[in-house]
Amino acid sequence: MRKMKDSGVAWIPYIPDNWNVLRGKNVLQLMSRSPENNDEVITCFRDGQVTKRSNRKTEGFTFSDKEIGYQGIHEGDLVIHGMDGFAGAIGISDSDGKGSPVLIVCTSDHNNKYLMYYLRTLAEENVFLALATGIRERSCDLRWNKISVLPFILPPIEEQQRISDYLDDKCGKVDAIIAKQENFIETMKSYRLSLITECVTGADVKEKRIDSGIPYVNSIPACWENRKLLSILAMRVVDGPHESPELFDEGIPYISATAIENGKIDFSKMRGYISEEYCDLCDQRYKPKRGDILVIKLGASTGWVAMVETDERFNLR
Repeated sequence: MRKMKDSGVAWIPYIPDNWNVLRGKNVLQLMSRSPENNDEVITCFRDGQVTKRSNRKTEGFTFSDKEIGYQGIHEGDLVIHGMDGFAGAIGISDSDGKGSPVLIVCTSDHNNKYLMYYLRTLAEENVFLALATGIRERSCDLRWNKISVLPFILPPIEEQQRISDYLDDKCGKVDAIIAKQENFIETMKSYRLSLITECVTGADVKEKRIDSGIPYVNSIPACWENRKLLSILAMRVVDGPHESPELFDEGIPYISATAIENGKIDFSKMRGYISEEYCDLCDQRYKPKRGDILVIKLGASTGWVAMVETDERFNLR
C-alpha cells in the first residue's frame, strides 16, 4: 500500500508521498504568440476537443466577425477556454492555427495530457464554479491570474505519462460506447417518428383512400375526416400571461417552454413558484387540467407539445 500524505488542497485531501503540489505559474508557461496571416481559426469546445473550426459543425455557436487580439496556437498546446472552461472546454490542440483572446494557451515541462485531465476533473467537480467571482449564471472567468495560483497535483513525469495513457485508452472505449448508443437512440427516434406518422396519417390502414387536401399528407382512409383544429377543441386556444411574475421558494409550480420535453411536462425544469393570488389571475385566462394539450408557440422549440398528466395545480407562461 502506498504511503500517503496531506495534500494541503481542499478538494484532494491525500496524495501519494512522492507526488508534489505546485501552483499553476510553476507548472504552466503562458504563451502569447502572434498569429500568421493564413492561420485557420481554432476553437475550444466543451467536450474537450481543440481543433480547427472547419473540422467541426458550427451550428449553435456564435463567432466573432473581427479577429481582434487573436493569438497563435500550436499543435500540442494546452488550451483553456476562459469562459467555458468550467463546463469542460479544456483540451490539447490537434492543429496549428489561431484562437480568440478568451483562450488561455499554455505549454509545460510536465505532461500536457495529464494536466488536461486534471483540469477537466476540477471542472467536473465544480471547483471552478466554486472559485467564480462573476455574476454571469453558470460561468466562471478563468483568467490567467486564477490559473497561475491554482494548486496542481503532480505525480512524477513517468507516472503522469502512465496515467494519461491509461485514461486515453479507457476514455476512448467509453466514448466509442457512447457514440454507438447515441446512433442507436437516433435510429429509435426515427423509427418512433415514422411509426407515429403512419398512425396519425392512416398510412397503416388498408382500405379505400381519398385525397386528404393537406399538402404534407397525400391521402387518408375514406372514413376519416379533414377538419379544422378549432372545430374539435373543447375550449378556445389561448396563450398565457405575458408579464413575468414574482417567483418564490414555495407555492404553485410555474412553468415555461423549457419545461416541455418529449411530450411531457418536466416540473424539475419549472421557473419557480407563484402565489395563489397570481395563479388565480392566470386561471382567468387558462386553468390547466389533466388531458390538456400544450403547444409551444415561440422560440427554438416552437411546435413542441405536451399533455397535462397531473391533477396538481400549476400554471404557465
